Amino acid sequence: MDCRITEMTPFLRAVCGRRGGPAGPNPAAPMKLVLPGLSVMVAIDLLAVFDRWRVIPGGDVAHTLILLATPWLALLIAGRSPAAFGYHRHRLLLNLGWGAVAGGAWRLASLLLNIIALGSSLQAERWWMWISAILWVPFLEETFFRGYLGRSLAALVGIWPGMIIQAVVFTFQPYHLGQGWPGLVGVFGFGLLAGWLMHRRGSIWAAWGAHAFANALVLPLVPFA
Repeated sequence: MDCRITEMTPFLRAVCGRRGGPAGPNPAAPMKLVLPGLSVMVAIDLLAVFDRWRVIPGGDVAHTLILLATPWLALLIAGRSPAAFGYHRHRLLLNLGWGAVAGGAWRLASLLLNIIALGSSLQAERWWMWISAILWVPFLEETFFRGYLGRSLAALVGIWPGMIIQAVVFTFQPYHLGQGWPGLVGVFGFGLLAGWLMHRRGSIWAAWGAHAFANALVLPLVPFA
């Protein structure tokens, strides 16, 4: 990617490390620190696709720990601030709001697809699921796939190729494969949407807002939409 261009989106300013953007001089994490995490996620995806992941003892716990620790370990090694993942305060609430609007639109489309394709029924959820869906899951997944993988891939191969790669890796995670093809189409679409929000708004909070609001919409309705 050519960082010498004069007109850049907030995302490109953050990736290239140019001053004046909302994130300031905070380039993405170095690709050499992202490749290990990307490789592990691709390996997990392949195990899940070939139905081998579920036979690994403690696999779900290990997966969560990898999602949680890998980005922040890379950040520590690189000596960067969380702004390298798009975590900055610039227009935080506005970015969350735009994300919520986009996530709500995606969720309604995903629900419609599931209802038409699978005949999904309505079902209530436990209250504690809200905490996980609105805070914990967006923190894990947006940090890893959009902040850690997406920004570095965009810097290496370009905006759209980077968005597509992270969306594909995100789609074939073990906990997504049981949703059937309509669910996987929806998950891939959300991966692209969250990546685009990160690019367009230059902030991970937009992707957070989309993820949290989409999860909040589905909890009282169909858990697997």
